[in-house]
Amino acid sequence: MTSRRALLAWWADEDPPARVTLDRSACLNSFADFCATCVERCPVEGAILLVGRHPVVQEACTGCGVCIPLCPAPKRALSLSPDPP
Repeated sequence: MTSRRALLAWWADEDPPARVTLDRSACLNSFADFCATCVERCPVEGAILLVGRHPVVQEACTGCGVCIPLCPAPKRALSLSPDPP
């Protein structure tokens, strides 16, 4: 679940203290299905791109977390991780 702090930081245009990470083994694209929900619904253009069939989080990701609750995989493939120092 996306933290309230991350969502408020996105809404207030502040830099969130986290980045979105992808667990490829949980992503629907690792199975027979195809999904591009995270790419389509991300508010930052170019933050998540499809490379082949798999989404890849780019440097443009702001860590807003909007994509996380939208992930339709049974085990969410997206999560927030602290920014590396």
